[in-house]
Amino acid sequence: MTATWWAQPFAPDGSAAAVGIQRQLGAPRLDPLTVLVREAAQNSWDARRGAETVDFRIALDRPGPMRREAWKRYLGPCSDHLVDVDLGEALDSPDLVLLTISDRGTTGLGGPLRADQASEESSDFVDLVRNIGEPQSKRFGGGTYGFGKGVLYTTSGIGMVVIRTRCMWEGRVQTRLIGAALGPRFDLGGRRYTGRHWWGRIAADDYPDPLTDAEATEAATELGFPQRGPNELGTDIVIVGARLGNVYHEEGDTETSRGRTVREAGEYLASAMLWNLWPLLLADDADSEQMTCGLSIDGEELAIPSPHTVLRLRPFVDAYRDAHVPGAVILERKRPRTPLGRFGLATYMSADRTLWTDSAAPFSGAAHHCALMRQAGLVVRYHPGPSYPEEALQYGAVFRTLEEVDEAFADAEPPTHDDWIVEKLSSPEYQSYIRNAFKRIDERLRDLVEKAETEPSSGDAQPPLGALSSRLSTLVPSVGGNGAESPSGQGIAGTGGRQSRPNVRIVEAPRLTMRDGEAVITAVLQADSSVSDLPIQVRAQVVLESGEESDPPLGSDSPEVLEMVSGEGHRVLGDSVRLKPHDPRRWTVFVRPVTGVVTRLHVTTLREQT
Repeated sequence: MTATWWAQPFAPDGSAAAVGIQRQLGAPRLDPLTVLVREAAQNSWDARRGAETVDFRIALDRPGPMRREAWKRYLGPCSDHLVDVDLGEALDSPDLVLLTISDRGTTGLGGPLRADQASEESSDFVDLVRNIGEPQSKRFGGGTYGFGKGVLYTTSGIGMVVIRTRCMWEGRVQTRLIGAALGPRFDLGGRRYTGRHWWGRIAADDYPDPLTDAEATEAATELGFPQRGPNELGTDIVIVGARLGNVYHEEGDTETSRGRTVREAGEYLASAMLWNLWPLLLADDADSEQMTCGLSIDGEELAIPSPHTVLRLRPFVDAYRDAHVPGAVILERKRPRTPLGRFGLATYMSADRTLWTDSAAPFSGAAHHCALMRQAGLVVRYHPGPSYPEEALQYGAVFRTLEEVDEAFADAEPPTHDDWIVEKLSSPEYQSYIRNAFKRIDERLRDLVEKAETEPSSGDAQPPLGALSSRLSTLVPSVGGNGAESPSGQGIAGTGGRQSRPNVRIVEAPRLTMRDGEAVITAVLQADSSVSDLPIQVRAQVVLESGEESDPPLGSDSPEVLEMVSGEGHRVLGDSVRLKPHDPRRWTVFVRPVTGVVTRLHVTTLREQT
């Protein structure tokens, strides 16, 4: 092996210093691991090959002794005057984590090996490995000027990555392997160096080139890179000594923090995939995913759920689908009339608790946001709107730019692609597009919430959640009906239909939760302890947009009461329980709702007369 490290000297006419590359992202408001997922996935998506599904994966590994020794043998030691990092110390650290980003279904990093070589083919290799600030060449691509790759280096504790790619070059498959590192600039022998370094084979002209083909494959295998088929294209990037970030806790007025464990970092990265890439994870018109995501921790796969099963994401998924049906709402600039983007909106029940899939969520509590996205399909950010008056409800909206104006929104993005900034634009026309988009989005969100706040309840006997959902003409689970009492204490019918103290009442408002991998509605009932023999039945019916209840059409799904569970853990399958004197009086009802309809629960009691 003749590969070694090479330090870049400043050219007489100037060069980009390493510190400038590290700082090009500025100070993002996002967590660094979120920025990493967004930028890496964007690069993979822009490199997709035709209509193939892109497989995007991240692996967190704590390498064993043999793999550590291979890394030392191939990439170390680094001469202090060439690379201002202690690779040997990093590889010996018991906390060493190698973070590998991989993609399949992509073209790999093709094109020339040198930045000064002209070619009719792509320049992906030099754009990622050598150049800074190259404009995005793909129509509707997610990136703009390639600054985001700086996060690869800042995620490394020693500023080092090693890249293996397999691509088509000059009509054949070629494998390439190269290392790169960023450090402080330095002077040596009367010459100034940029702080940029590459590891590879030093050519006759004293410039570093990647190892290629059999030599690259042998080294990548020794270093433990993911296996690839002989002709399988794609890229793997190993971040050496990955920084995993911190977990923050608030106790009163005091905030404390600690470093994430490898498991916590893996769950956070998977959550970031869901919250930022979910539009690409949905099936397209051909009924196949555009992108799949995977994550492993020390070789063990972490199961990443489908976006529509993540309760806090569900409204956005439904809104996205709503925005892409024939006749969907198109938001426009009014004068002059200019269509700007597709818009969808969906209301859903709030989740009852936070799961690991929410760890990278960009907001806390119930959703009241619009997911902004361009033609590339990745989420730019979640734009907040007013909250629902009922905390048990949440809504999600989606705005996706149209092809004709996508360039304006791309130009409005900062290097991290996480916002649309009007002041960034020099074109008054483009500024007008952005302002009008936000204005129309805000109008839609405000109208939704104002309607919920001002329209009267459809019946005093309904709990507030059921009344609200009936007013909205949107599809959310709800609860209400005879034989129960709402949390506000409103009276309802008891024995024989006469007004009396209720035999059973709802003491915890309905919430949406995950149970055995599916979304269910839960409601907690409290039965009257003075009644010795109390039959209780819970009945679930669909509610039409008119507010009337109905049995579902023949052949369609029906909401189902699955079981009731007492506070002591007693389980009763089905929709009925008969309480004897010593039976528990507090029960949780589990109901499987029907997607796309309102489900109302009726709790009835038949107190026996003696």
